[in-house]
Amino acid sequence: MRGVTIAAIAASAAGKVSEDSYGHAGDEKYGAAWVLDGATGLGDRNYIANAYSDAAWYARQLSDALREHSLSAMTPEAVFLAAIRQVAKQWHEQIGDAEVPRYALPSAAGMWVRWKDNVLEAISLSDCRGWHVGAGGTLTQLGLLDEDPNDAQVAAEVSRQQSAGVKPANMRAAILESLRMRRRMMNEPDGYPIFSIHEETTRHLQLRRMEIAPGHIVLCSDGLFRWVDIYREGSAAEFAVACIQDISGMLAQVREIENADADCTRFPRLKSQDDATGIVLRVQV
Repeated sequence: MRGVTIAAIAASAAGKVSEDSYGHAGDEKYGAAWVLDGATGLGDRNYIANAYSDAAWYARQLSDALREHSLSAMTPEAVFLAAIRQVAKQWHEQIGDAEVPRYALPSAAGMWVRWKDNVLEAISLSDCRGWHVGAGGTLTQLGLLDEDPNDAQVAAEVSRQQSAGVKPANMRAAILESLRMRRRMMNEPDGYPIFSIHEETTRHLQLRRMEIAPGHIVLCSDGLFRWVDIYREGSAAEFAVACIQDISGMLAQVREIENADADCTRFPRLKSQDDATGIVLRVQV
């Protein structure tokens, strides 16, 4: 396989630094690419000095670690174990003796692909998405997530708070405890899997290995995929094709919808805008 990056974007929500990250390494014969979505912090403060946020720091550190380890001879699971151990070590060096509640520990969703010859390996965790789009338009989902149950739960809670008169500026505070309750369950047996500083993360990795045909690969964070799963503007296949044609145009469509619903009433959600990241690879065999 030859994978060539032809387009990539990383756009922050209005007035903020992006807590998403993306990267790629290698060449057309042996390479890797990824998109990461740092989970916005729920603590009372940041624990990493001089960082915009712990979430932004974590996404960038994990991205750097993936750039270092992805092209090793290790299995995908071993790549992520090495990367997580590296970032966990950096985290503990940064926070010193600080006691951090579990809900305040850093984490990120992610979608990672690695290619060698005609074989593609893909790892997904949580709500970043990925697809291979064949030359004839055939769509193969790389990540294993169809719908994110957290979106529906948050939307229902936001709707209840809106009915009680809570304004967008006060929404986070109104549902903070329920958000923290869920965040405490990351990588717990009865919780949800996500990249974090916990080595048990690697037990939840969703690996797909396939031989691929010519076409494109699209990776994105959930902030861009809102066009499908929250705003219901089209299908995943239509989304992927639109990203291939003009990924910046897709971002513009997402922002136009969000700007027209800034009070989050038409589409109940916690944040009017979310960080949005996408990367497109052209596949030539």
